[in-house]
Amino acid sequence: MSQSAKLIPDLYRTCLLLSLFILLCIHSVSSDEIYNKRENAKRGTFITNLASSLGRICKKASNVQIKSGRDIVELRESWDLVTREELDHEWEDCEEDSGDDMGCMVDILLICKSPFASKRLWLNILDENDNPPKFSKKRVHLSMPENTPRNSEWALDIANDPDSSENGVTGYSLSCENCDQDSKGTFQLIDDERRSTDGVILPKLVLKTELDHEEKDNYIFKISAFDADGNFFHHFLNFG
Repeated sequence: MSQSAKLIPDLYRTCLLLSLFILLCIHSVSSDEIYNKRENAKRGTFITNLASSLGRICKKASNVQIKSGRDIVELRESWDLVTREELDHEWEDCEEDSGDDMGCMVDILLICKSPFASKRLWLNILDENDNPPKFSKKRVHLSMPENTPRNSEWALDIANDPDSSENGVTGYSLSCENCDQDSKGTFQLIDDERRSTDGVILPKLVLKTELDHEEKDNYIFKISAFDADGNFFHHFLNFG
């Protein structure tokens, strides 16, 4: 047997022992813990203390490097993990949670440099209803011929709300700004239809009576969008 052939088993054993040594030196602390905090929680809000987990392996908190999509937390010498800024559920780099708590998940990885150890956790930012619905335009113009048949429908603009679905738009209302008693029932707003993909309400205007341009050729409507807490925003629709 050649000398090089004899070296192959020895080299294999050396690599195997080296791999085992590296695995023994690397510590992985329990991961995938989730901590829930409310949106608008102030800077310095306590999340958790890592003294009994990462602190058992890593001698100093200053040796820990934090990796996250957003510079959102800091680790103090006491091993308290706290927020660096006020929390916002509407951050673009959040991962939307599909659960009922309407959370926005931030992935946080903590790495101890020496000895090497790591811990991953999730900060789940729970939504607060802190945004009113808004329309993209303040005023919209639509036209209608006099011979428009009854029960004709017009799709209305959808109001946007950055809050999660439960805190988002829950309905619309309609009021006529230039109608007399006889013309108030000419149109009706319907808001009981939802888009199948995301549950967004699809408001529409329905003509309930025949039009007579000699009697009235222009309608000005104030359309309001509101959420569960009564926050609302409106825009105007000129119809004529």
